[in-house]
Amino acid sequence: MDQTHDLGNQKVHRLAIRSLDLTAQLLAALLPGFAVVHRPEDLWACRNLGQVPILGPGRFLEEVDNRGPDPLGASWDVTSDSIAARIAVLLGAKRLVLLKSIGLSADIDRGEAARLGLVDAMFPRITSELEVVELVCLRDREPLPRVLTDNRGGPKTERAGWA
Repeated sequence: MDQTHDLGNQKVHRLAIRSLDLTAQLLAALLPGFAVVHRPEDLWACRNLGQVPILGPGRFLEEVDNRGPDPLGASWDVTSDSIAARIAVLLGAKRLVLLKSIGLSADIDRGEAARLGLVDAMFPRITSELEVVELVCLRDREPLPRVLTDNRGGPKTERAGWA
């Protein structure tokens, strides 16, 4: 749509985030026991009610990320992968699991994943604070996590168990 209508990065970025909120609503409508939340403090409240929270990122990004010292940029270098990573970092998570439609045959580093187009260009920088980043291909017969190691050439982080 951006190529056809030349909407510009700011408008396209806001529309893409709204589409993530809409997708969260759709998932909650399709999956019994799931509920959309819009603020971090609502995540645990939702869990305490016995529901599985789905974070609609729009309000969270407006209230938390956009007011921070280094907000996500509005460009094609930032996709839902970097948005998920930023939210994980801001929530203090140590592990991020990306669900993808394309898989890997082996573990690779986050920079290589960006070069291959598996994640966006900002992803390696944003995930530098995360201990474990895994990619799971949902099209695989038996989806197995592949580790996206950090770019600093450090040792591979051992895989955390499935929660």
